[in-house]
Amino acid sequence: MLVRAAALVGIGLLLERTDAQIVVVLVWLGALTLLCLVLVRLPDLALLGVAVALYVLEPRLLTSTSTSLGEWRFERLLAGKSADGLYPRLLELTVAGPYYRLTSMLVVACLGIVLARHAGRLVTVVSLAGCGLLAAGMVGAQRAGTLDMAPYTGTPAVLTFEVVLVVTVVQAVRLAVTYVPAAARPLADAGRVTLTAYVVQILVAHQWVQDREPGFRDDSWTLLAAMVVVSLGLGWAWPRLVRRDPWSRGPVEGLERAVAGALGSVVRRRSA
Repeated sequence: MLVRAAALVGIGLLLERTDAQIVVVLVWLGALTLLCLVLVRLPDLALLGVAVALYVLEPRLLTSTSTSLGEWRFERLLAGKSADGLYPRLLELTVAGPYYRLTSMLVVACLGIVLARHAGRLVTVVSLAGCGLLAAGMVGAQRAGTLDMAPYTGTPAVLTFEVVLVVTVVQAVRLAVTYVPAAARPLADAGRVTLTAYVVQILVAHQWVQDREPGFRDDSWTLLAAMVVVSLGLGWAWPRLVRRDPWSRGPVEGLERAVAGALGSVVRRRSA
């Protein structure tokens, strides 16, 4: 897990240097992976307490820290100093990011751990039905103009929608795996090469922008559809073409597991 977290952070930092207009999420996922090593050891009530506390505090923390960060950067620029560095990056990683924040991600992570522990059919069906109806109702309210859910804003409505949407999708996939395993298999195949597929997506988007006129936007349905097809195709083809472990998981996943295996061997030899 430590190697996985380091790989996510390292690859994320590299991909952030591309011209892709996609906000690279890997650094946040790497940090979240490390935090989950601690979270999975907590009891259900503690996890739910963390989730509720962050759910309540996240909008306020975002507003206050974003204001403070903006003032800090303004003062640094007035003084002729750089407004970049470790301090603003850590704030953006945790609570003040304009797109992703660990505070909101931890809400979903805590709920996900609890749901994974209680994977019975009743819990799955009830949570799927309840969250699915709430998500549909919120979408309907937004379309009717009675609810504003601007992406990334971190408002209570947006955070609520993120939570119920994630629970709906995860529980729907869980039911599909249980009752329609053949239909769910393509999702499982694609899941094996998730990190490779993500890297390919960013690199394709980078090249897409490079080949267009200035001002071009890459948030197109064409690119999205192409990446879905590529991800499903890669997930199906790779383990059939490469059968040797750990490379059968995918090229990036294989490298990650090879490094983890090598480090594990070193640790075992030293502790023997």
